[in-house]
Amino acid sequence: MKENITTYNTDDEIDIRELIISIWSGRWFIAAFILISGILSAGYIWISSGQFKAELEIHSIPRSHFDRYAELNQEKIIAVSKGELLDRFIEKLEKSDIVYNAFRDQVQADAKEQEIADIQLEIIERMENFEITRHPQDKEKKSNIPTYYTINYKGRDADQFREMLGGILSTADQDVWSDLSEYLKRKVEYLKNKKAYNLQDLENRIESLKVQYNKGLEIRLAFLKEQSSIAHELNIEKNTLSGQEVSIGSVGLATIERDAPEYLRGYRAIDKEIELIKSRVDEESYISGVPDMRMKIDEIQRNRDIERIEQAIARSPIGNRSDFLAAAYDLHRLEVEPAVKAPLVMALGLMLGLMLGIMALGMKNILAARARS
Repeated sequence: MKENITTYNTDDEIDIRELIISIWSGRWFIAAFILISGILSAGYIWISSGQFKAELEIHSIPRSHFDRYAELNQEKIIAVSKGELLDRFIEKLEKSDIVYNAFRDQVQADAKEQEIADIQLEIIERMENFEITRHPQDKEKKSNIPTYYTINYKGRDADQFREMLGGILSTADQDVWSDLSEYLKRKVEYLKNKKAYNLQDLENRIESLKVQYNKGLEIRLAFLKEQSSIAHELNIEKNTLSGQEVSIGSVGLATIERDAPEYLRGYRAIDKEIELIKSRVDEESYISGVPDMRMKIDEIQRNRDIERIEQAIARSPIGNRSDFLAAAYDLHRLEVEPAVKAPLVMALGLMLGLMLGIMALGMKNILAARARS
């Protein structure tokens, strides 16, 4: 039994020399596999010819540009940061119809007599090849490179895509600027309305107090005139009210009976009070609280916070569309390269054909050897 096993292993053993001889004898068999693989690789290269892949990096705006928001941020009407601007920009690309509309216009311009369904499928296919990738800052490695994004696309016409991408990015930039500009306009309008409402409220309160004051004066004058008539009728010229002296320490105070009729003061005193009341010019000075309200109105009117905010907006990039940037990118740095590298594909195809040929030849020889045995 042991001899049989030894004889079997010796018969099946193939040394390198026999392997080389076997491969050389089957060289045309292997060459057929290499040829077929080469033809398939060439076909794949031909089908993929004209296709490209592109990549563009999108970064936050440079420090020199962001510093122009310093004055606006100090006013605390809005908090502008480089990261927020970049996120707003990417959000426009991901969630709005900017990209879809760009591809739709491109497909419709290329289409001749295609059905609407075919056009829609083409739009969807191109959009699936448009990808936005986020590259977060690696804080664990203490990287100085902040978060940035890349746009990747695979298509056929690189020049057409470059032009379309420029329009997409410009539209996203425009939309971010419009959002911020509109927000600041509404904010300033709100502050102006709030200021106007505060002034109006104070004026209304003053008017209300003046109405109450004048109504009280009318009642007082009517009462004094009546008391004056009684005093004239009774010929009470001077004060006849009896009083008593109350001492507080060494100070003596003369008090008047509270429930005594007014006409007992005498018509001379009453007529003088009527005269003084009628001669009042600045009635607001006699109304409690009104002078303080006038000071408050003057303070509000002198406040220049809104004007400073408007000036800060005008001097910031938001105040000038041509100076605004939500993100930093350079279309001249758009990396475009063939989607398929022909030399590499051909080399890999030939290598694969060689490997398959050798494996097929080996299987063929094994089967032939077993058939002979």
